[in-house]
Amino acid sequence: MKPSVCFCGSTRSVSSAIFSGSLVLGALALTGCGGMASLPDTTTSSPPATTPALQGSVFGGHAPIVGAHVYVLQADPHGYSGAATNLMTSGSAGSDAHGPYVLTAADGTFSVTGDYTCTGGHPVYLAAIGGQTSDQIGGPSYNTTPITITSASATNLGSNLWELTFTANNLLYPNQSVSFAGLSATGGWSTLNGGTHPITAASTTAFQLVFTSATTFSGSTTGTATPQSAINPAIANIAVLGNCPKAGNFSSPGNGNGNGNGNGNGNDVINFVYINEVSTAAAAYGLKGFGSGAFNIGYPSVGSLALTAIQNAANKAGDLYDIQGAHISTTFAGEGHVARPNTNQGNGKVSQEELDTLGNILASCVDSTNINNSAANPDVEGASDSCSTLFTYATSNGIPYGSPGAGVVATDTATAVFNIAHNPAGNAAYTSDFMTSIYALQGSQVMPFSPNLVSQPNEFTVSIQFSAGLNPGPSGDPSFVEGPQAVAVDASGNFWFTTKPTPSFTSGYLVEASPLGVTLYNNYNSSWTYGDVTIDSLGDAWTGNQANSVLATEVVPPNGTTSSYTLELQGSNYTYAQALIADGSANVFVPYGPTSVANNNDQTLTELNSDGVEKAGVTGNMAGSFGPGAYINHGAIDSSHDLWLTSSNGNDIARVNTSNGDSISGFPINASTATAGCPSATAATIINPQQPAIDAAGNAWIPLNDGGSGSTVMEVTPAGACTPFTVGTGPYGATIDGANNLWVTNSAGNSITEINTATGTVLSPPANYTVGGLLSGPQGIAVDISGDLIITNFTGNSVVEVIGAATPTYLPLGVAALNGKLGATP
Repeated sequence: MKPSVCFCGSTRSVSSAIFSGSLVLGALALTGCGGMASLPDTTTSSPPATTPALQGSVFGGHAPIVGAHVYVLQADPHGYSGAATNLMTSGSAGSDAHGPYVLTAADGTFSVTGDYTCTGGHPVYLAAIGGQTSDQIGGPSYNTTPITITSASATNLGSNLWELTFTANNLLYPNQSVSFAGLSATGGWSTLNGGTHPITAASTTAFQLVFTSATTFSGSTTGTATPQSAINPAIANIAVLGNCPKAGNFSSPGNGNGNGNGNGNGNDVINFVYINEVSTAAAAYGLKGFGSGAFNIGYPSVGSLALTAIQNAANKAGDLYDIQGAHISTTFAGEGHVARPNTNQGNGKVSQEELDTLGNILASCVDSTNINNSAANPDVEGASDSCSTLFTYATSNGIPYGSPGAGVVATDTATAVFNIAHNPAGNAAYTSDFMTSIYALQGSQVMPFSPNLVSQPNEFTVSIQFSAGLNPGPSGDPSFVEGPQAVAVDASGNFWFTTKPTPSFTSGYLVEASPLGVTLYNNYNSSWTYGDVTIDSLGDAWTGNQANSVLATEVVPPNGTTSSYTLELQGSNYTYAQALIADGSANVFVPYGPTSVANNNDQTLTELNSDGVEKAGVTGNMAGSFGPGAYINHGAIDSSHDLWLTSSNGNDIARVNTSNGDSISGFPINASTATAGCPSATAATIINPQQPAIDAAGNAWIPLNDGGSGSTVMEVTPAGACTPFTVGTGPYGATIDGANNLWVTNSAGNSITEINTATGTVLSPPANYTVGGLLSGPQGIAVDISGDLIITNFTGNSVVEVIGAATPTYLPLGVAALNGKLGATP
């Protein structure tokens, strides 16, 4: 049984001037010592026996949030960051601009009594907006004593708008509300009696409001104005329920969705939802590729790829935070439900400290005396210091408010953390100030969520690390869990990778894992080491070899006609056919060679159809593209149906015609065959070229590893013009995401670099992204359909998934090339 949550007085230090009035809980009726609220223990609770209800609580770090509007929302199917749909058919507390809602009670709890129906398979989440934490009820200097109005005046603003000014001795603030009584019937003033009206401006001796009325106000009046509790308009917390079960709700058992956000046994019943700042951060990072705020989460409904992508993203949010509250803060400074330490399946380590830190940062604003926000000025009157700082730096593009080119200012915490997820180190030119200012917010309070980061990170990335359990090997021989290398992602979001566990190229694994990192398939080869992985248009995985006289390997996953995996060795005996490349028509290109020392300039291209048969007439000698003894290490296909190939030992970059293997004009590029577009001085820097990635314009971006000491990625146009860009040390893998941005692994620098391919602007911070220190010899990199980066740690013996770091990407790559979708979203 979890302990009760006890609030015996405020747990944060605030100015006495702010709390010069009394802290009145009054009708909130908190019970126990100074306001104890006992929340359900989800490890023992069970679904209601009568009408199903969706129940939960909303906390602001240290205390319940009272009076928040809670909505049940479904992702919009009409576009990325579209306006989410309110699913509630009615709301016990009424309806507002966002539709029906229920209110949170004195202990932060709420109940949605079954009056919603969701669409099966579509992502659903809760949003809790506004309200005030119970230790801030009343706002600054709140006092329930009615204020005596000594006089009033009215100014006609036109169009039935009136600005009304009341003279009184008060300490009211903009956005606070008052209710009137006793105003005289003369002059139209009595129309205000009994209503609750927000204040637009205030001083110590007067306050104003703007009122829409056809009534003509004249003369003056006396009476009373009773202050109402000021809400914190910056509060916006969300929690992802998951993908809608077949029954259309999350209260009926036996739907089998198994989305990771419920209790983990696949029956989809959610008993109680804990919404707080950590659930908000987890939702923002999980759904970053599809959203920008609490009411703006969506995907395009054209085709099924985008729906699959957002379904995977919703499930990933459940792997970051357990909405049913299984994990409690080690400090227990508040409600205390923190990020998961491990995934729901237990197979991956979650960035718990990073997520809890983000929760603490948001809590500094939620738990403050903030009563006013403005997108035009984060430091508007009535805004707390914590909220002002958060909104100044967490803009839509990471450029701080007040700086040239600054992005849109957030006015609520959900939008702010979405902005941080989109810009995890801020704009590169402002990284230092961004990281220092945002991180400092965590220490401005008694931190409610722990374990958390105890020192400022390089950036706010969130990840999941999969290690030996995902990368299997023979029992008792740990060496066989080493060396993840190549990686590719299919259209379902499953990722495939290969391993090279020994220096001798004599063994290795081919592994498939689900979007949640669960191993679906693995094959151990004791005879040779697998090469790169490519996915064909049928969803089959292909990999080559780093050995002599070996057939190509095809793995056919379960499909409509079979329930098991089939491994097939296809084609002829190929020597060093490492770089297999699928096109978009169920065919696979196999560049291979040289075959022997005696005949060491016979690099050859052939093509296999979906049955593994070499296609007649599609073959050619590529001796003109590569020097003697040059092995073809990596390759990619562009939208012109040409292949880009690299030789690490030959220092060659080739672009060849797929029908005959001939070099395209302007190629190859190497130190001895410089071209007009890539002169000798530039071509001479092409040392150990690695994995090419093709952008939307058809340019290839190729890391130049230079034996691990290089720091350049070369952009090569289709005509062969070269432009170098500086990245981290030892660049190796490369991939292009759906925003047409380049991502490169720096194997010696243990980091990744992001570059805008259209402008050449480096988007990553000055030290690149270090992913919380989880990268160790990173080599392979791929973007999945949800925008997560999949990175293989060759020396770290693990696969790291950086959640929401990139933009959702059209896959598989061969199909994207065929359809002109390289560098595009699903």
